[in-house]
This record gives sequence, C-alpha cells and structure tokens, in this order.
Amino acid sequence: MKYILIHILLVVSIALSNCLLYSQGADSLYRKFLATSKSGDIPGRDTSTVKDYAAYAIWQINDRVKYVPAILDSMEGYSSQSSWPKSYGINMRVKARSYEVQGDMDQSLYYYNLAVDSLRNAGPPYDDLSTSLIGSGFILLHSGLYEEAFQTFQEANAFALQSGAIRNQLQMLDFFGDYYYYSAFGQQKFDSASKYYLLAREFIVEHGFYGYFESDNYHGLANVYRRLGQKDSAEKYFQKCLTLAEEAKNYGVIYSLYLDKAETLEEKKKFKEALELKKEAYKYVQASGFIEFIARADHQLYLTYKAVGDYANALNYYEKYNLAQDSMKKEAAAGRYAELEAKYNAKEKEDEIIRLQNENLQQARDYLFWILII
Repeated sequence: MKYILIHILLVVSIALSNCLLYSQGADSLYRKFLATSKSGDIPGRDTSTVKDYAAYAIWQINDRVKYVPAILDSMEGYSSQSSWPKSYGINMRVKARSYEVQGDMDQSLYYYNLAVDSLRNAGPPYDDLSTSLIGSGFILLHSGLYEEAFQTFQEANAFALQSGAIRNQLQMLDFFGDYYYYSAFGQQKFDSASKYYLLAREFIVEHGFYGYFESDNYHGLANVYRRLGQKDSAEKYFQKCLTLAEEAKNYGVIYSLYLDKAETLEEKKKFKEALELKKEAYKYVQASGFIEFIARADHQLYLTYKAVGDYANALNYYEKYNLAQDSMKKEAAAGRYAELEAKYNAKEKEDEIIRLQNENLQQARDYLFWILII
C-alpha cells in the first residue's frame, strides 16, 4: 500500500484544527475571550468563555508557542469551573490537538476518545462532537487504520449534517473525494472523486469558504483531471492552487500539490523528474513543522532516491523516517484503538445480556400473572 494519503493528512487535519479561526489571529481571539469573560452574569457567558478560550488555545497550539503548557492549564481551569455540559469534552479536544501537533498519536487518540464520549453524552447540538470525531479519524489515518478512520468520518459527517456544522460538512466532502482518489483506500474511482471535489467547489462558493479551502479544492481538481487525462484543466487548477496557497502560505497544500504530481511521474518511470518535485515539496513540508508530515516526506524521498540508485541519500531519509515513527507511537495508538474497541464490544454484549435477562424476567412475570388469572 502506497503512502499517498499526504493530501488528506496535511490538508484536512490542519483545517480541522483551525475550524472557525481562519479570519482571526491569536490576539483577536484572546480579546474576544476577555470580552466574554468580563461581560458579567449573562445567559451563555459560561459556554462562550470555554469556547472562546478553546479557539485561542488551538490557535496557539498550532503555532507551537512556548507557553502552550500554561495555556493548557488555563483551559483546564476554565473547563472545571464551567457548568456547561460540553466544557469537559471541549477541554479534552484541545489536549488531543496538543498531542497531535507534538506527534504523539497514542495520547492524542486517548484524549480525542475522551472528547467524543463526553460530547456524545452531552447531547445535541452535535457540532463539537462532529469536530472531535474528525480529529479522532485523522489520528486513525495517521496510525494506518484506514477502514476504522473511514467509519469514524462517516459518523462525523452524519453529525455535521444533523447539527448544521458547515465547515465540517465541507471537510467531509473533501475527504470523500480523497477517498475515491487515493490508492491507499483501494478505490481510485476518479469519476466519483471528481463528483465530490465539484460538490465541495459548489459548497465553497455558496458559503464563501475561500482562501485555504479554495486552494485545497483546486489541488483535488488538479489531481483528478490529471488522472482523467484532461491535461489543460489539470494544469489550470494546478496553477490556481499554487498561486492561492503561496499567497496564504498554505505550505501543506503546496507540498501535497508537488507530491501528487511527482507520483504520476513515477508511475511513468520518470524518477529523476519526480525527485526534483519531491525535493521542492520537502521545503514546504519542513516549513509546516508537523512531525507526521515531515516523516511521510522522508519516506517519499527514501523511495525515490532508492529508485534512482542514490542509496546513501535513500538510507539517510529512511533512518529519519524510522526515528519519527518510533517517536509518534503509532503502534501504541493502534493498540489503544483495539483495546477501546474490545471494551466497547464487551459493553454492548453486557447490555444485550441485561436486555435479554430483563426480557426473560418480564416473560416469566407475564406467565405467572396469567397462571394466577386462570
């Protein structure tokens, strides 16, 4: 199975983390939080304080500021003082994102699952639950659990539609396009991929999701038109994507754009041309700063250097890749998922046994009742 989930992992995972934040910086988010926290005893203040500080915290986590631990402590405090039923789940999602950015997939999955369980129990509306499910889904993807991730995304999409979470709906349209495009999912139905990318395009125009989302969408369209043999359309969207992504410094999108084009060259055995594109892409993935993505870029360079016979560079990038895999604890994350799934199945069986016992007890009571009547 090829490592060609880079588009999904870079683009949607970052989009998830920045949900609701694109037009705002850390300063404006913090000012919004302060205004809410000082607004006095008004309806919804408790809820808004937690949500506003969580938005600020996630922004700073993504920027890797040195005082993230202090921010997490403050988030814990606001959450524990809040009477809002979703405050705990929001806090767990913030923690999950902090571990995801650090590259610790095991701890990230642990906290995403706590967030999902808490937000599910908190009841509707389910927009925050949808967001946490998307986060969990990407950790499963990072850990190689593709089928489990797909099921998680389907559930996330259902809650996004139910709650009207339009950004999450857009992310899922993009993911389903990727699902049919990338070979790792075993689909590669390019007409279906095109359908979802075009639906996403309509969604972007309808709701005004330009900038990041638009450049990402152009990336998907460039890919699928290249595969469908429509070279002019592919090049048009490639250039549109590159221009927008460079303006917005969307390094992950640019990396994916170059990498996916390199892959099609490798399929034609044009390894030297592919290598040049991958080397260019590597500059952008390093600028993104995400450990997971840099590790995958190392693996891609290892494969291509090996193909051109440059074994010294191949070994160098292979060693980098392996070191990163160990640090990210992916096997532990996969093991944690298996453990959680086993507990969930055991709980379902226990509930079924209790249900059957109650049913049998009721039948016995009904039988005795009719015996007494007779």
